Amino acid sequence: MNLLILEPTGTEMNLDEEFTDLAIKEHSTTLPITMDGRYNLIVCKECGIGLPFDWVIMHLKEYHRVKTTIEEVMVLLNAENDAMTLAEAENWIQNMWISTAVQNIPVVNGFRCHECQYSAATMKVMRNHFSITIIR
Repeated sequence: MNLLILEPTGTEMNLDEEFTDLAIKEHSTTLPITMDGRYNLIVCKECGIGLPFDWVIMHLKEYHRVKTTIEEVMVLLNAENDAMTLAEAENWIQNMWISTAVQNIPVVNGFRCHECQYSAATMKVMRNHFSITIIR
């Protein structure tokens, strides 16, 4: 549910004017994010991507035009501890072989590198990855 709050920008509000200068603030009571408890990863349900903890506020602001605080996010997710950070995510990607999909991130057909964690949607991209990173 979205609430629309109108606040005057000046110190006075003249209702007799034809056009009143108002600033519009939008506050969302629900956010498009959830927490995958298995991987301690915040997921944007609308975009279908995992978000490191340090990117959540900027992602919501830039892609969903929602201004919020990290405290509001933590309350919404019922999180007592911080979710996976960018540094933890980078380490996790390099060292984790996932057997179960991350909740709310779609699984698509594609190709997986047998030497590392890389995956691609087309064989052309996979060949490029293989020739650049594996055959050296």
